[in-house]
Amino acid sequence: DALTSKEILASVELLRSAAKLGRGRRISTLYLHEPSKATVLARQRPPRQAFAVVYDPARDETFEAVLDLTAPKLISWTQKPGVQPPITGEDNALADSIVRSDGRGQHA
Repeated sequence: DALTSKEILASVELLRSAAKLGRGRRISTLYLHEPSKATVLARQRPPRQAFAVVYDPARDETFEAVLDLTAPKLISWTQKPGVQPPITGEDNALADSIVRSDGRGQHA
């Protein structure tokens, strides 16, 4: 099942308490971290985990995090050099604003 609203809030709180948010960093993507195939085939009940992509636009840095929502704890935090996060609605709004405020965009 997808993350519940409570699990999303718990994920954000875990990232905050681990000092991985703030300083302009934002969550670009947050969804259920799928259990391993071995866990599924063994019919074990996997822990609920979340996967997050966090972006720091000021430093142009992208990070990936895996969070254990059952424990709760941060399992991994990995910087991904040279990787851009997925485009968000915020990015689309900024691009629209830039184009609309530029005379060349208005002329086109």
